[in-house]
Amino acid sequence: MASPDITQWNSRPDAIGWGIAAFSGRSREPADRLAAQDGLYTLTTRAPDGDHHGVVSTISAVHAGDDHAAWLEY
Repeated sequence: MASPDITQWNSRPDAIGWGIAAFSGRSREPADRLAAQDGLYTLTTRAPDGDHHGVVSTISAVHAGDDHAAWLEY
């Protein structure tokens, strides 16, 4: 899975609770990669007893940083 390179975000309520609307920075690529994964990514936490992995599912929308129309919707 691609790791997100999201530099701006905004939260908004949605029909099932809440989520994060993520906007990439200068490059459109991170937004495209994260959108292809339905906004899901893996967070790895390193600890003395080993690595722990969990899927992060709080991103409800992904947009390129230059998507001004999407930005105005939030």
